[in-house]
Amino acid sequence: FTEQKVLAVRLSWESDRPVIVDYSSATLPKNTLTPSVNSLNIADPIAISDVVKDLMDDVSGPYKRIALVIPDVVAKVSLIKFDEVPGRSSDLEQMLGWKIASGLPFSMDDGQMAYAHGISVEGGQEYIVSIMKRVIVREYEEVLLEAGITPGLIDLDTFNVINSVFKVSPEKARGDCLLIQIADKFCTLVVAREGYLIFFRNQPTESVDEL
Repeated sequence: FTEQKVLAVRLSWESDRPVIVDYSSATLPKNTLTPSVNSLNIADPIAISDVVKDLMDDVSGPYKRIALVIPDVVAKVSLIKFDEVPGRSSDLEQMLGWKIASGLPFSMDDGQMAYAHGISVEGGQEYIVSIMKRVIVREYEEVLLEAGITPGLIDLDTFNVINSVFKVSPEKARGDCLLIQIADKFCTLVVAREGYLIFFRNQPTESVDEL
């Protein structure tokens, strides 16, 4: 999803690498989707669901899993380091939530958080933490459900791109890697080291000149 269009991609696997089998894109009706971290994103869910249905017809074929990829600007992403990692997963999640809460434009109680192991650094362990407002997650899910699709994975645009690059070309995960993602009204800069995210910065933009 972007503010202006929706893209559907169907993948298959050759050996252990993904291959694009088919894809299609469609322009969204004006002002039906406005990506935002704190405000409602979708003004006309029925109109967007109709676009998604048509796209799925265009890329019809056998598929078992559906991933929903949404703009980076709808989430907050943080890299959190622990000198000593909590022993229990419940304690780890609580500590991660506590560390990111002060920088959020909404309450942690309203958020839906996900995290993954980052790079091991001298004297500690980093975690990649993303959080979205729960009501916004539900907006995107309901658009797909209305189109008869149940997403099994929700991913951010740049996470999806860099993971795809490393899967298709594992050699690019070695050493340091810089990715600049330019999309509708935002730009994201990512640095990865040995396949692990070590820097993530997203900047909303109103025009190409701001890039």
